Amino acid sequence: MTSTSTGHTHLGTHPGPCPVDDGLVRRMIGGQFPQWTGAAIARRRSGGTVNAVYRLGEDKAVRLPLTRGGADDVPTEREWLSRLVPLLPTRIPELLGAGEPARCPRG
Repeated sequence: MTSTSTGHTHLGTHPGPCPVDDGLVRRMIGGQFPQWTGAAIARRRSGGTVNAVYRLGEDKAVRLPLTRGGADDVPTEREWLSRLVPLLPTRIPELLGAGEPARCPRG
């Protein structure tokens, strides 16, 4: 995989114990979605504090919650998105997979 991003984002609004970076995204994709292991990864710049978003290949995105509150919202978002899609006037990206949190490397 190749990557164009260089920064780290830490869980929470202040630096925390586990950086969210390209390496974490690669490990999560490789361990949970091996069909996309070879896809390029690029961090999307954002001023948001709830999610980190990465481009995966040409047509996919990876969204990682940065806070416990953001992570707690994911099941509700998945449930409601499927209910709302048929009612909305615009196309909504399809959920291709929902991963599990990765273990934070200590070191």
